[in-house]
Amino acid sequence: MQIPKKRNFIVFPLIIYLLGVLTYTYGRYQIELQEKLNEIDHRLLIGANQIKHILPKSFPERCTSLTSISSSEHQENMVRLNDFVESGGFEYLYTIHLIDGEMRYTATSYGEGEDPNSEELSYSYSLKDSGESEYESILAVFESDEPVFLNNTDQWGHHRSCFLLQKTANGTPYISGADYEISYIESELWKEIPVSIFTALLFFLLSAPFLYFLNKYWSIFSTKLKELNGRLVADMKFREKVESDLLKAKGKAEVAVETQKNFLANISHEIRTPMNGILGMSSLMKSTDLSDTQKKSLDVIEQSSEHLLKIIDDLLTFSKLDYKEVVLDIKEVDPIAIVNYCFSILDEQAEANRVELVLKSSTHQKIKTDQVRLSQILINLISNAVKFSENSKVVVEVNSVGNKGHLEFKVIDYGIGIDESKQDAIFEPFIQLDSSSTKQYQGAGLGLAITAKLCKKLGSEITVESEKGKGSAFVFELASLEA
Repeated sequence: MQIPKKRNFIVFPLIIYLLGVLTYTYGRYQIELQEKLNEIDHRLLIGANQIKHILPKSFPERCTSLTSISSSEHQENMVRLNDFVESGGFEYLYTIHLIDGEMRYTATSYGEGEDPNSEELSYSYSLKDSGESEYESILAVFESDEPVFLNNTDQWGHHRSCFLLQKTANGTPYISGADYEISYIESELWKEIPVSIFTALLFFLLSAPFLYFLNKYWSIFSTKLKELNGRLVADMKFREKVESDLLKAKGKAEVAVETQKNFLANISHEIRTPMNGILGMSSLMKSTDLSDTQKKSLDVIEQSSEHLLKIIDDLLTFSKLDYKEVVLDIKEVDPIAIVNYCFSILDEQAEANRVELVLKSSTHQKIKTDQVRLSQILINLISNAVKFSENSKVVVEVNSVGNKGHLEFKVIDYGIGIDESKQDAIFEPFIQLDSSSTKQYQGAGLGLAITAKLCKKLGSEITVESEKGKGSAFVFELASLEA
């Protein structure tokens, strides 16, 4: 039987269908791209505005010449900015000053794999090397009261930038900027377009002839169609069952990891962003005329926000350690200087609890290890000791062990102590000595778990000696590590 030749039956609907698919796909692309950029812009604005709280208060006023900031101070500023970059997911944070009529970088973070001592990251590096059009766009920010957002492509990659005009106490203008990598966004969205078009075209080409023959020759092919339909249904059921079984097996294997990753992603984005906004606004409000009651209320807001951010930082650190994402920076350090640094950070907490911080050491030996991680271990242990002690003292002992160059660190408190039945569990995550709804001591139960993992990362094991009501002593031993 000859099939009638009706080309318009296929061609015209195909053109209409493809135009509809293209229009819908392009519209969805633009909407999703704009939504992603709006979200990135919000994060960039918060990051750029937070720079003035990260750097020393007097820093912007002192950037008046090409040599007014020393190399060591510049390196310290880079570390401060880099810590915030890692916690906020930014690509770069920086400040820009007009020095002798030319825009220059005065503080900047550095990316993974970059040399912090390179010329491009040095203090007073000129922006003219980034291109004339981009230079003029950034220069215009000095005349703008609104934040400026730009898409840039330079030697550091393709990113979206936020430039925010700031002014020092004496009225000197400067720009705080934040960058976010966006090259992956467009590439991911563009990859979906050909897949959508191909799927739509394939569906149309498969379904149009089938519908045509079904309409014209149902009586001829009905038996075969029923047979094919039965096979198709059976194949689909079999495929659905196989897919269902595979998804269940995969889900059981990944549920714990995915739950934790999703939780941390939501915590980082949904809580850290507004908390930084709250801290920024409360800081601004403190500079206005306030009553004593209002000042106390702002202090409560700041303390609560900082406590919540500390919990978030603990969760992120715990996750990085869990997924082995922490990279050590091994160099020779002075343990006594590190302990004193930790004391300076915790002085205010100790004073509030009427606790004396005491250092006892019989050695001046240095050791090769990661200074940041050792500081983090000691801060966690000393902070815990202060928290669980009142009207007492906390002693940190640093002593040499044997003739192998090892150092033993011991943090001793005379606080509430730990029940013997709970001593084996305190290094597990989310375990707290007091888990009741009316517990006296705040915390998420992650501090000692993080400390134990950091000790293990540095090649050590931490132990505890404690007696209920008499205090505790946490001990770990470090050997020099190879860089």
